[in-house]
Amino acid sequence: MKRDIKIALNDMEDLLTLADWAEQSGEIQNRTVASLYIRAMIRGNDALCLTYLRERPGRHDTATTFFQRLYEENHIPDTLSRYRTTMSNVLQQKADMQYKSVELSTSDLNRLKKRVTRFIDNAVRKHT
Repeated sequence: MKRDIKIALNDMEDLLTLADWAEQSGEIQNRTVASLYIRAMIRGNDALCLTYLRERPGRHDTATTFFQRLYEENHIPDTLSRYRTTMSNVLQQKADMQYKSVELSTSDLNRLKKRVTRFIDNAVRKHT
């Protein structure tokens, strides 16, 4: 189990690094960069769930439910419950980009990046 948690955290950090590099290069589409940030958030949530629930969401549409269980079962502070909405919105944005070919402006990408990094900094890094 500890190995799986470590892998999830390492994946999260690698995806953040790659997303930052891709964004700074200026040659990668905003959709692609956003997908990397979203994937980092998902892996961070996986690490939290593995740490406290000993299981992880099998599908992205269950990620918010698993996150909700974390604060309902008092594994993380209730103050982090607001990140459930953040996660839901980010995952919806991911679906829109994948299935509806929605493009992202630079300001949309910056908002998404801010949401993801806040989630990772406040929920994942402080509680795993």
